[in-house]
Amino acid sequence: MPCIDLGDSIPPNTAHAVSVSLPTWKSNVGYEEGEQWVLGTMITGYPRFFIHKAIQALSADIVAKHGRPGQSAMLFPTRRTAQRCADFIRARAEPSVIGDLAILRLVLDPAKQFSEPLRSIAPSISQSSSPRTSSRSRSSTGSTPATACPAGGRNSATGSSATASSSSTTARPR
Repeated sequence: MPCIDLGDSIPPNTAHAVSVSLPTWKSNVGYEEGEQWVLGTMITGYPRFFIHKAIQALSADIVAKHGRPGQSAMLFPTRRTAQRCADFIRARAEPSVIGDLAILRLVLDPAKQFSEPLRSIAPSISQSSSPRTSSRSRSSTGSTPATACPAGGRNSATGSSATASSSSTTARPR
């Protein structure tokens, strides 16, 4: 059986694999305990526990353009899921976190011309932004931060509004 390096996808060289190599008992324990020597090597993982690197990069780009220093964000497909997550966070988070929650909804810019198939599906994305947490979390791998919504809920956070625009998208406040 071939040896697959720690953090590599199973099967190897598969961009969207949902399995990751944890070849030793120590690496399995390290993963479960959130140790950086394991989490920092992961290039993929099961989507419920690991946010794909391309999504992590998109989220970071959106925060860089529309967020504030010290924020992190999670991306979700609808405003409704963003609201569900906000409700979850407000019910459980410390007041210092709740005051800095925000939703940013990005949609196609109606002033631009897009192909009919793209216009007909009207793609949008909702992003929740919150302060980065210092408690143990898997946020370094893109996994859910300690203050984030439960996995499987496909949720996001809300609070203060944000408005911005770019050449191909328009950000709409909540």
